[in-house]
Amino acid sequence: MAGKAALAMAAAEKPEDWTAEAVGLRLAEAASVLRRMPRVQLQGRMTCWPDVAQDSARYWMAYGTESARVRPALPSPQELDRMDEVLGWLLLLSAADRKLVWARASGVTWRKLEDLDGRSERTLRGRCQSVHATLARALNGRRTGQKNPGQKKFLAGISGNR
Repeated sequence: MAGKAALAMAAAEKPEDWTAEAVGLRLAEAASVLRRMPRVQLQGRMTCWPDVAQDSARYWMAYGTESARVRPALPSPQELDRMDEVLGWLLLLSAADRKLVWARASGVTWRKLEDLDGRSERTLRGRCQSVHATLARALNGRRTGQKNPGQKKFLAGISGNR
């Protein structure tokens, strides 16, 4: 549990200069926030009839037979704002990079990603770190208003002008 608290504290701080590690922490926090969101359930048909009275003996005999489902606490508004920002970052990536980075942020193991993607763990780790570093460079350039060569290439790749 201490690891999750440290993750939340580190991700909550807005770094002066974005690093690949800070981007990875923010992605992991966004995945955690989405997991903690309430489930959407469609309502069934509505009726005006009252609920059927249950047989009290049968009801009390069955009480406690099902295990309780405990959901994690709902995310705070600040966490939702940070998650929205991160989801915007994902739209800057290619589909393959987006899937890889989000899978890792969601906690998918490297072994499972090897099976799904077909590339080795070492290659996947390198690609994930490269995408984190590219996002960090783009975020640093956007914040300062400067366009460095890495950001220019990154933005050109996004628009498809290669």
